[in-house]
Amino acid sequence: MHLVLRDSLCPGGVGLLIPRTRDGRVLFVLPFQGRTLVGTTDQVCAVDEATAVTQADTTYLIEHLQHWFPGFSAEAISASWAGGRPLIQPAGGASSSRVVREHEVETLPCGLISLLGGKWTTCRSLALDALRVIGGHQPSAQPLPLLGAAATAAQTRPALQQLREQLAAGIPGGSDQADHLIGSYGLRARQLVDEAPDRCDLEPLSGVVPLSRAEWRFNHRHELARSSDDLLQRRSRIGFLDQAEAERLAAPAAALLDELKSASPRSHQPNP
Repeated sequence: MHLVLRDSLCPGGVGLLIPRTRDGRVLFVLPFQGRTLVGTTDQVCAVDEATAVTQADTTYLIEHLQHWFPGFSAEAISASWAGGRPLIQPAGGASSSRVVREHEVETLPCGLISLLGGKWTTCRSLALDALRVIGGHQPSAQPLPLLGAAATAAQTRPALQQLREQLAAGIPGGSDQADHLIGSYGLRARQLVDEAPDRCDLEPLSGVVPLSRAEWRFNHRHELARSSDDLLQRRSRIGFLDQAEAERLAAPAAALLDELKSASPRSHQPNP
């Protein structure tokens, strides 16, 4: 489980580590998009409870924070979420805090290959290990520009800086909105702005993240956003920063999507 705090507890943007909790774990306190991210808990749970934020886990994190930050108040929490991580249980059993956090690629005599353990941030190494088992060799890495980058890394940085200056001078939210668009879309931020039907569509809708209707249109047209959760949780991540603000924006986000779907009967097809 993780908490997001409105307060900034990280001096100079430096992450902090609480080295030992009462049950022998560690906690991190990290800068997170202008706020503070605190995590994490480690409890065995059923699969259908893996995304449930419990009061017990919330209290656990709050109590340890208050030990190191006596002025911290639970009222500073703006968002929280939880997720499950598969761990490989060793023979004989062990507490979750003692289970090794590595993944394994298992091959059975029948030929079945299973990927066990792992997490999102290690998915590449897990995939490479699986390919080695399947093909018997290490595949060679090939450079692949990220969506929104230029052809090379050397070209990307100056192009992004030039675009940021251009956007900051021409969009309603100025440099803050430009930073958000560049950080989220890279060089595609120019396309997003150019496709806005008018300047009003670029007006920021929130003081937490400078979202705009133009951005939502872009998410729908080019990124297959089809629900308000797509817009507020999976594209902008505002729901991971401030759940109350995401709830406030849910109705206008849904209304715009309905409008876009009505205007485009084949809106389920991605735009090339």
